[in-house]
Amino acid sequence: MIDVNFHGKWSWERRQLFSQAAEYFLSILLPKEYPYLCLDITLMQSKGISGWCTPYDKDYYNIEINKNRDIYTQLVTLAHESVHCKQFYRGELGEKGGITYWKKKPYYDPDIINNPWEIEAYMKEQILLEQFVNLGYHTIIEI
Repeated sequence: MIDVNFHGKWSWERRQLFSQAAEYFLSILLPKEYPYLCLDITLMQSKGISGWCTPYDKDYYNIEINKNRDIYTQLVTLAHESVHCKQFYRGELGEKGGITYWKKKPYYDPDIINNPWEIEAYMKEQILLEQFVNLGYHTIIEI
């Protein structure tokens, strides 16, 4: 079960769409036996990034999405950040004391796009969104 909460100004239609998208993405990415996950989706104001994923604990995450992006980019961002939720949940990605860990080993590459967790998220974001759209949500995305 996934409990999705929204923070910021979301229309009812967008809440429904993003809730369904988050549930779909995480149901694909997480192991089938996960019992419960709480996800906050927060609209943020940022000129630089589209989104961010913060783990509060193994079963509770916050995904921030740039409110200045169009709905398609916001959904791509949700898919991308959902991959990071999966990575945190499975212990593939972590942080402790300002050090990032990938598969339990300290990892640093100043070129963020080359980090393995970002490579995986970029590879899966479009696939996840296309699968979601193919389920019949393409008309809703035009909101």
